[in-house]
Amino acid sequence: MSVKTKVTAEQKKAIEWALKYSPMYKDNPNELLQRHGFSKYDEPGFESPLKSLNELNTLSLAKALTIGYEVEPEFKVGDWITHKLTGDIGKVTKTDPLRVDNGMGGYSGGYRYSTPEEIEQEKERRWWDKLGRKVNEFKMTDVIRVENGIGLYEVVTNYDNQRLSITHDFANTEFTIYVDEATLVVPSDKRLDMKP
Repeated sequence: MSVKTKVTAEQKKAIEWALKYSPMYKDNPNELLQRHGFSKYDEPGFESPLKSLNELNTLSLAKALTIGYEVEPEFKVGDWITHKLTGDIGKVTKTDPLRVDNGMGGYSGGYRYSTPEEIEQEKERRWWDKLGRKVNEFKMTDVIRVENGIGLYEVVTNYDNQRLSITHDFANTEFTIYVDEATLVVPSDKRLDMKP
């Protein structure tokens, strides 16, 4: 199985325009490829609307015309993207060259748009990271809200970031919940009612 050539959105438009509308190349990919080969030695090569094809080498254009092509994503500043190999997620801060807020960057073909679920997980990870904690790393005396609960609760014990022992009456009674039922309200080190 052959790998499809990666092209930009502009190059995709140029190929489609040439093969559909150009008087010289309409339904004639061989002529387009032959002219491309010669254009490498001509100045300035293809002109608008085919100018973007000058950035492709002849082999890449040949593969695009015979095997097919994939359009490289064109990310915008603020887009959430995921690195295809590492799975790292970040927000685009610059597009030319590609830069991401977590230090990633480089070739845009190495990334894809992040899914809504990945974005939510990354936002949560970053929120906890600002507190210097891992996701769901509740600490003793954190103040929390409990899903379907009334009022606020205090964490008594965290069992491996899976379950929490909590109280709502200063440890006279305790009960256990799963961490995904808890929402942090006040981290223990930010409580004003406790002395350091």
